[in-house]
Amino acid sequence: MEIKQAKCPVCGGEVHGRTDKRFCSDKCRSLSNAGKRNDRDAVFNQMILTIRRNRSLLRKLCKGNRVIVRREVLDALDFDATAFTSIHVNSKKQTYYFNGEYGILPIFRDGAACALIVHRESFATPYDPWDESANTSIQGAT
Repeated sequence: MEIKQAKCPVCGGEVHGRTDKRFCSDKCRSLSNAGKRNDRDAVFNQMILTIRRNRSLLRKLCKGNRVIVRREVLDALDFDATAFTSIHVNSKKQTYYFNGEYGILPIFRDGAACALIVHRESFATPYDPWDESANTSIQGAT
């Protein structure tokens, strides 16, 4: 009876040693595990890149504290409105979508879809999710 020699799934080399050994070396085992980890984190890493790109675009467009930009401009720059780091609802029930310290408020001006871009250095006030007085804008959370 001939014993079939196992092949390393990473490099294709022969695997020597225990019968349940899968890789020919520590290097191949490490490369395999790193590949699995990278696959698992790919969606998260892509989201981080999109948020960084959005923030960079908003920083370039907003030279002062606020500016109004047509939606077509944001679309032409590949701004992804679905990627943001936080949401702020003000007392007028207007919802701002923030990427870091830059936020957008979707508005209509003269019938055209626009975005008010704001820069706030101090928007990140301390937030305690267990403080019920701070959770008044969240409906159906219980």
